[in-house]
Amino acid sequence: MISSLSRAYERTEEMQKRGIFANLFLLQNRLQALFDHDPRNLGVTLKQFLLLVMVRQAACRQEETTYTHLGALLGCSRQNVKTLACQLARKQLAVLRPHPCDGRAMCVALSPAAEQYFAKSAAFHSEVLDTLFACYTPEELLSLYRLMAKLHTGIQALSAQKKEAAPHA
Repeated sequence: MISSLSRAYERTEEMQKRGIFANLFLLQNRLQALFDHDPRNLGVTLKQFLLLVMVRQAACRQEETTYTHLGALLGCSRQNVKTLACQLARKQLAVLRPHPCDGRAMCVALSPAAEQYFAKSAAFHSEVLDTLFACYTPEELLSLYRLMAKLHTGIQALSAQKKEAAPHA
């Protein structure tokens, strides 16, 4: 059904744009459902996993791991990050603590259990990526990666447009 629907949207550039836009959400929903309900992911949802990865990457680059900064990285609100971080803290995968210079801000750090989680789930995550991208040649994979980066540029343009259109106080 999805493939026939996709073919129907190939006819014009406008239809292709609409099809790509819809597919972004369909793919996200399907990936999230598959990931969230797979026992090999050890009870961590896709969104929680992405937050763990962002915290790990930010810490490696010595960036802040405040709710606000992580929200900017993930493209969501600080409140959404707080919710995910609290869920991870309850699972003992994250440690929440006040920012050393700004007592109002909270920082997220990985717990030792988070590193154990990454070690235990690494084979599962590799298998997911290998299966998901098995149908691509190395050249196609590089093209897709570059096109996704361009999509980020388009999203940044939308964000700037939204800020310009916002009423000034």
